[in-house]
Amino acid sequence: TEETLRQSEGQLRLLTDNMLDLIARADTEGMFIYASPSHQTVLGYTAASLLGQPIFNFVHPDDLSNVMSAIQVGRETSGIGQVELRYRRSDGQYIWLETVGNMLYDDNNQVAGAVFSSREITKRKQAEMEAARNSQQLTGLSLMGQTITATLNLEVIFGKIVNELLLLL
Repeated sequence: TEETLRQSEGQLRLLTDNMLDLIARADTEGMFIYASPSHQTVLGYTAASLLGQPIFNFVHPDDLSNVMSAIQVGRETSGIGQVELRYRRSDGQYIWLETVGNMLYDDNNQVAGAVFSSREITKRKQAEMEAARNSQQLTGLSLMGQTITATLNLEVIFGKIVNELLLLL
């Protein structure tokens, strides 16, 4: 049984040491109590350097209220929350993460913390923002085209009216 336990721990370590998704566990105060080794690959922080740090210190200030709302909903519904947010890397740059969180409960059904799984989605967010910009540009061009068409039609109409008036004189 001890050998089985060692093998099981080895399997788990093999998975956690080689995955690209970020797995974290926070206590009830929002402090890291576990960070997977992938935090170093994706964010540049060693797992050990994150322990005891507030998870919210790395969230972009503009995204903090959305994150706090998602956590509050998770607490109220005992459900799984999901949020897209910018998270600061060790070099100070922000990347986009898609994070799914789940509240953890003790034997007395009291909140004991939370576990989070995050995946980098920076390229996807950049593509979405570029698509939105392109859509806005196309909408603007369409409106300009409609305006030009309407203006041309008015000129034609006024031209015909002037010609008709001249014929009457």
